[in-house]
Amino acid sequence: SELKETILGIDPILGSTTELAQALTLAVGKGFVPPDGGEATRRFLTDVATFGRAIGQGPVQAMETLTEVLGAYNLRAEDASRISNALFGIGLRVGTQNLQGVINGVERLAPAAQQLGIGFDESAAALETLAQSGLGAFRSTFALRQVFATLTERADVFRQKFGIDLKDAIGKQGLVGALELLLTATRGNKDAQKELGL
Repeated sequence: SELKETILGIDPILGSTTELAQALTLAVGKGFVPPDGGEATRRFLTDVATFGRAIGQGPVQAMETLTEVLGAYNLRAEDASRISNALFGIGLRVGTQNLQGVINGVERLAPAAQQLGIGFDESAAALETLAQSGLGAFRSTFALRQVFATLTERADVFRQKFGIDLKDAIGKQGLVGALELLLTATRGNKDAQKELGL
C-alpha cells in the first residue's frame, strides 16, 4: 500500500517501521495527513520523527506532542517542520530539561492567545523570553495566561478610552508593538497603566 511505501521510505534511524506506522496512524486519526500517504505524508512523518529523535522522544510521542501543538493553533501538517524547529531551538536556549514544560505551556496558552489573534510564533517567543528570565516554563505559562486574560478582559476599555482595537493592533504590530502602543496611549501614567492592568 501507499502508506507502507511511505514508512519504508523513511530512514530507519528515526524509528522502527512499527513505531512509524503507529505515529502515522495517530496523525491520520487526527486528520493531519490523508490516509493514502504520498510525499507530503512522508515529509511530515520524517519531520516529526526527526524532532522526536532530537528531543529524546520516540515517533509516537513526538507525533502526539506536535499534533497537540499544531491542533491548538489550527496549524496543518505543512507547518510541522517550522514548529518542530522552533520548539527544538527553544529547547536549546532554555535547556532541554525545560523543553516539555515550554511545549505544554505553548499548548496551554493557545486558547487565550487566539482570542487576541496571537499565533504560535509570538506565544512561543513570549514564553521563551519569560522562561529564560528565570521564571521557568510553568510560572511563565501562568504569567502569560494572566496577561492574555487581562488584555482580553480590557479590550473594550482600550477601544473606548484610547481608540485602540487590541486584536487589530496585535495583528499589525505584534504583541510587543501593541503593548508599546497601549503604554504610549497612557502617556507613562503609572496609575492609568495599573488600572488598565498593564
